[in-house]
Amino acid sequence: MGTDEKTLINILANRSAAQRLKIALQFKTMYGKDLEKDLKSETSGHFEDLLVSMLYDRPHFDARSLRKAMKGLGTDERALIEVICTRSNQEIHAIKAAYKESTCSCCPTIAVTLCAWLLASFAVLLLSVWCAHPVGKRMSIFRSPHTHT
Repeated sequence: MGTDEKTLINILANRSAAQRLKIALQFKTMYGKDLEKDLKSETSGHFEDLLVSMLYDRPHFDARSLRKAMKGLGTDERALIEVICTRSNQEIHAIKAAYKESTCSCCPTIAVTLCAWLLASFAVLLLSVWCAHPVGKRMSIFRSPHTHT
């Protein structure tokens, strides 16, 4: 395809989200190809991430962000907090629907994935505290640190 970055920026950056969705649909109709896949094959790095992200409406973008934040080892807690804690109830419902729509039926829901992540994070915290205090010297939440045993 040959990448003309200025043209891509001019077309995608100067359009509303609704217009960009129509452009992606029209691209598929005219060329029989997926614009997202073409952008991924022709660009890379942050530029690719930006262009591909611009092809999503807000709920699908947020669902994609959550999926990326929870994918693989480790999580991007900042992204999870940004999406989950700053959206209205109506937006959260739209994100849930978009997440469900864009994942296979065998994939866990956001709630299941978040619970697993929270349990793992809590387990790591508990293990860190446990390993930091040798047997017989463990802190107790029920006794004052000034009491001698």
